Amino acid sequence: MSTADDPERSTAVRLPRASALLVGLELLILLIAALWATSAYFPQADRQLPGYEAEWLTSPAYLSAESFRTNGYLPLWQPYLGSGQPTFEHPFSFLLNPINTLPSLAVGAQDGLLISVILSVILTGWSGWLLGRLLGFGALGRVLLGLLCIGKGNLHAMLGAGNFQLGTAQAYLPLILAGTVALFRFRERRWPIVLTAVAFTLLLWTGGVWYVLPTLIMILLVLGFQVFHREGKRILVDGAVIRRTLWMLALTVGLCTVTWLPLLANQTSLVIQSRADQPSTSVDPLRVIEQFFNGDPTLYDRGLAPGLPQVFYSYVFSWWLLILIVALLPFRWLYAAPFPQTWRIWLPALLIIGYCVVWAAGSAPLLDYFARNFTALSYWHFAGRALALASLWIAILVALRLDGLWRAVVVKATWIKRLPNVDQVESFKPLLAALLVLLAAVGAFDVLAMWSAFPQQQPTRRDTQLVKTFDDDCLGWLRGQQVGLQSVLGPLDYSSVLAYTTNGLRRSNLDVDIDFAAQPSTLYAGDLLRLSPRYAVAQDEAQRATLKQRGYLELRASPPTENRTPCLYLKPNTVSYAYAIPSRVLNGYSDLNPLISLHTTPIQQVWHGADRIGLVVDALPSDSLVVTAQEITYPGWRVWVNDQPATLESVGGQIGVVIPPGNGAVKVYFQYLPSVFFNGAWITLIAAGIGVLYLLRMDRLLPPSFLRWLGGLGAAFQTWLGKAVASLGRSLTQSIDDKPE
Repeated sequence: MSTADDPERSTAVRLPRASALLVGLELLILLIAALWATSAYFPQADRQLPGYEAEWLTSPAYLSAESFRTNGYLPLWQPYLGSGQPTFEHPFSFLLNPINTLPSLAVGAQDGLLISVILSVILTGWSGWLLGRLLGFGALGRVLLGLLCIGKGNLHAMLGAGNFQLGTAQAYLPLILAGTVALFRFRERRWPIVLTAVAFTLLLWTGGVWYVLPTLIMILLVLGFQVFHREGKRILVDGAVIRRTLWMLALTVGLCTVTWLPLLANQTSLVIQSRADQPSTSVDPLRVIEQFFNGDPTLYDRGLAPGLPQVFYSYVFSWWLLILIVALLPFRWLYAAPFPQTWRIWLPALLIIGYCVVWAAGSAPLLDYFARNFTALSYWHFAGRALALASLWIAILVALRLDGLWRAVVVKATWIKRLPNVDQVESFKPLLAALLVLLAAVGAFDVLAMWSAFPQQQPTRRDTQLVKTFDDDCLGWLRGQQVGLQSVLGPLDYSSVLAYTTNGLRRSNLDVDIDFAAQPSTLYAGDLLRLSPRYAVAQDEAQRATLKQRGYLELRASPPTENRTPCLYLKPNTVSYAYAIPSRVLNGYSDLNPLISLHTTPIQQVWHGADRIGLVVDALPSDSLVVTAQEITYPGWRVWVNDQPATLESVGGQIGVVIPPGNGAVKVYFQYLPSVFFNGAWITLIAAGIGVLYLLRMDRLLPPSFLRWLGGLGAAFQTWLGKAVASLGRSLTQSIDDKPE
């Protein structure tokens, strides 16, 4: 049976009529709702993103905005965290996403990041609206879905906790799902393939890498319920959906190459803190379900919630409103649906919601297995990522239910014709319609108002005395001493990361989820990445005592703290950022005999950009020198000596180069130029060009023989898949028939 012969699988899909005026009004409502919900994020003096991890996670935006303003380019390397790390090739990087980056480049990172949050929330609402539109919802259903996507608790709870990437990435989940729906509803159109691929790519480019795998599974599950159809005892495979899905996945892989290719090529240099040894805590599944329908934030203060708000808070729709719309009219009117076989949406939705609840409750053995055996997948184990998908599907089902009621009551209203006194009963239609609009409005307003549910997670001003003392006075004073790029030992947390970046100082110690490993050392037997920083800050007596035990001395000239003690400490005999050491001297050191500044020569003439370093070295005539800068030897660093390419060395994990004996000053230039990243960028640009040509139907210019070959390849795969499914079905049927009664 062909697709055209099956009315339930017909390609002739017609969406409900909507005038341009109505569409504009609906989008305007969503725009106003998004602006109202995010009003606390409107840029003001000294206002910045809230949350414990926000400064660390968004520090690349500050670096890039400053570099773009002063130098006119975006740096490829972040020198102010740890031992340095790549900017674009970081799994959490959002610099390729225009919504997350362009505002910071335009107005500065502090205000730009707030604007990015607002734009992402607007996109979330419009994406939800588009999803409702492609599902065939009427005006009430699609506007409600957009409003619920804006207000659902996962979005603002994650943003409020400082998880900028995990919050803004949720804007693309309904957009990806909208493209997936269009893949099988509009089978003769090309834009759904490109839309889904672009949305998936933007999801990855928000730094939302941990959403990618569950989102991919969601797409395949939804499409799986559209691919297979049963006709009697036969299982038919819809080849059109398969072909379109394969084209979509191929285009997605091409567009994402700039991101996944460097991560794949340098996977041995990525150190992901596995959470396999931190098994998920089992919680009451009913408490998890409660988070979808109870927006009371005091549950977390009273210890009645399963965990932290940024993990479990998923409020979508009030429980009493949900009961009302379920019991309002017979549940069979669910079938007053926008398209036939709505169960193909309901069933995957319920499967996804159910499994995500089990997952969040810590009772998913399969996930535990993958977390233990695949380090990267251990982050997929995080409950918050599961509940973000589940809350989206609950919003879809709520909007679908209200849309079905609207159709049953207002559009079709076939039940009215079967009642006596039809003319009198007909007058109830406006009342019922108003009741449905009221229910939708109350439910949406209730969820949107929860953006201010957690006052401690609202954007804050950097004006506390503690921040002023240590950020502005202490680190600012050190920067004023023109010490160059120096490592500073700070508290082992995420606080004050921004102050280090803006003052051009390196925050040496951060307990982060993802770190970077150096390439194997080619010179020196020890690990120079463990060298103690020259400076350290202390905020309390316990930190001061620890620093003294580690050999740090008070830097009495530094600004005083509240109790009149200096804020900075200095450790003598520490190695400078850039230094030279004779090769024969270096070979005598190891981890058992740590390197100190005694036998090193600090390099005074240093020019430092974010991803490039220039040095002028006085060479010794009698012995070769090893010139080193304290940046980790991540793949991509290159070096030139006197404008000639030289061999980069890993000196105990730091970038370095050997200078042969000679007279006169030598110019050394290091620059981070990752070839894998550039190759991936070229492939991404080519894939983008192919996507544009595909939309313009330029394939009509290709030779007919090539098109026939592609068609034959697709038909062969479809035939193979159909036979495989049929064989599996026969095997299952045979096993059931052979089972003894």
